[in-house]
Amino acid sequence: MNQILVIDIGNSNIVVGVMADGQVLDSARIATALGEGKFGTLASVKTTLRELRKDYPEFRGGILSSVVPELTQAVCEVVLQVTGVEIMVMGDDRLKLGMEICVEYPERVGHDRIADAIGAISRFPSPLVIIDMGTATTVNVVDREGRFIGGMIIPGVRTSFDALCGHASQLSEVPLCAPDHLIGKNTAECMQSGATYGSASMIDGLVNRIMDELKSEVTVVMTGGLAHLISPICRHEVIYDEFLLFKGLYRIYTDNNIVCPES
Repeated sequence: MNQILVIDIGNSNIVVGVMADGQVLDSARIATALGEGKFGTLASVKTTLRELRKDYPEFRGGILSSVVPELTQAVCEVVLQVTGVEIMVMGDDRLKLGMEICVEYPERVGHDRIADAIGAISRFPSPLVIIDMGTATTVNVVDREGRFIGGMIIPGVRTSFDALCGHASQLSEVPLCAPDHLIGKNTAECMQSGATYGSASMIDGLVNRIMDELKSEVTVVMTGGLAHLISPICRHEVIYDEFLLFKGLYRIYTDNNIVCPES
C-alpha cells in the first residue's frame, strides 16, 4: 500500500494526514496561530508528525497546500526535520494540475480552491459547484469541459457568527448549531437559525443562479469544517466529502508521476 503525507494549512486549522490508494488513513487538526503563537503551532505540527511517522513509517513523499504564506516554509522545514520528506508544495510552477484555470489571474487562485476542484472532478460528474466552508466560504465552479471557471468568496459561517456576537452588545455568544425549527423562539435560536439556515439558503440561491448562468444542472459538493452542519439543511442535493481537499492533493501528487514506495 502506497502512503503519502498530505497537509492543508488553512487560516483556522492545519490538517495533517496520511493517505494511501486515494483514501485517508489518519488525520489530525491543529489550530493555526501566527505571531507569538506561531511557535506553538509548529511545535504541535512536529508532535503530530512524529505520531504519524510512528504509526505509518512507510510514507516517503508528500504534498502541501497553504493559504498562510507565513507558515508554509516553516512547516516544510518541520516536515523535513521530522520525517526526512521533501514535501511538494502547491504553487510550484513545475506541477501539472491536469485542469485548465480559466480566470483572469490563475496564479492568484487559492491553492485550496484548486485542490477542492481537482478532488471533485476526479470523482463526480461535471458541471460542478464545489463549496468549502472554512474561515471563508468559497464557491468554485467547474464547467462541463472540466475547466475551473471561477466562483465566489464569502465570509465564513463561523467568521460571520463570531463577528455578530462580538459587535452586538446585546447578543451574547451562543453555540453554533442548527435549531430544530427555522423560526427561533428566543435570541439564541434566532442567531443559530440565521447563521445556519441563512447560509444554507444562500448556498441554494447561488446554486440556482449558477445553473441559470451555465444553462445546465450541476453536481453540488460540499466540504470544510462546517459543511457537516450546513449540507443537511440545503434544499439542493449536496454531496458531503470531509476530505475532498486531501483527495485533490493526492490526485495532483500521483499525476505528477511521483511513485510512492511500497509499504
